[in-house]
Amino acid sequence: MNLLETQAQLAARAMEMLEAASGLSVSELCQLGFDHPAAKNYVELSSVYFGPTKSRRKQADARAAAIKNGHTLNTLELIEKHVKRLDDATKAWGLRRLLCRREADYHALNRFAREEVERLNGPSESAPARTAVSYSNPSDTLDRTLHLTGPEARVANLFDRARELAEALDVELAEAMFTLFEEGTGGTATYTPKVIVRLEDYVAILNGDGDDVELAVTNGARMTGAEYMQSRFTDYFECVLIDPVRGPISLGTGVRFATPKQRGMIEPVHPVCAEPGCCQPADLSQINHNIPHGRDGPTDLSNLTLLCRYHNGVAGDKVRYKNVNGEGHRIRPDGTLERNEHPTAKLGAMRII
Repeated sequence: MNLLETQAQLAARAMEMLEAASGLSVSELCQLGFDHPAAKNYVELSSVYFGPTKSRRKQADARAAAIKNGHTLNTLELIEKHVKRLDDATKAWGLRRLLCRREADYHALNRFAREEVERLNGPSESAPARTAVSYSNPSDTLDRTLHLTGPEARVANLFDRARELAEALDVELAEAMFTLFEEGTGGTATYTPKVIVRLEDYVAILNGDGDDVELAVTNGARMTGAEYMQSRFTDYFECVLIDPVRGPISLGTGVRFATPKQRGMIEPVHPVCAEPGCCQPADLSQINHNIPHGRDGPTDLSNLTLLCRYHNGVAGDKVRYKNVNGEGHRIRPDGTLERNEHPTAKLGAMRII
């Protein structure tokens, strides 16, 4: 049995490992050799499945089901993610037991859990209509009121455009809003709103699971991960990635081209073109968007690969690349990944650290 087989077997025994961690603190687990995020996950999950609760029978049933179905720490964390979305906390153990009884197929479990949470929560009474307009026309006044309802980010951006136009023209905010509606002037807001994204959520968004991720924007709005991928606040926007241990770690931009800072961070990873067998140096190479910018691919380090002029030119639907552990790989026609094994490529930053 090799190390990978041993790791796979241990992953399927997550409940036993949580029982062993029950009662230990984060610092105690760190002393055993776990890093802080892993230790924190063990403590949180062990308190759920082995800590005190009024639903002891459901807790025991959930433990037994999780063991039977080979649930891993990843699938148990996924279950907790959906449990936290419940509006009624009294339904938590019922949902946990139901999800633990499902097979430990991460993506199938995620889809089922999402539908089950929506069913249990029922229709959202507080969710605004995606787009709606109402108009009041009272008979005893010359005033009229126009109500516009829509996605938070779009409405917030419209308000910010009016506020900046009001300052530029030195008029009241209402007059600036009339100017926007009547003349279509004012352009877009010139400030740069920042979308605050946890690193794990950003990975989920790039994997197409953005509907379940709610993000905050520094203009006061909120949006889902899917809306973030489609949004255009201005011609330029920023995404702030947040790591639970290191804090802010990266800025992604909505502009077409990578910044000099980003290029400076990519070149040590790719001292030569990332295409297998290519020897063109980084100095003569270009930045490629793995997910094309025209398809809402972000100009962010996780989506950028260094390619020579030729391979960047032929990259597209038939020639695609993907970053794995920070390093660009070509996606072969059969779906497998291949990286450049040129001697210089082997000295790239991600291979020697």
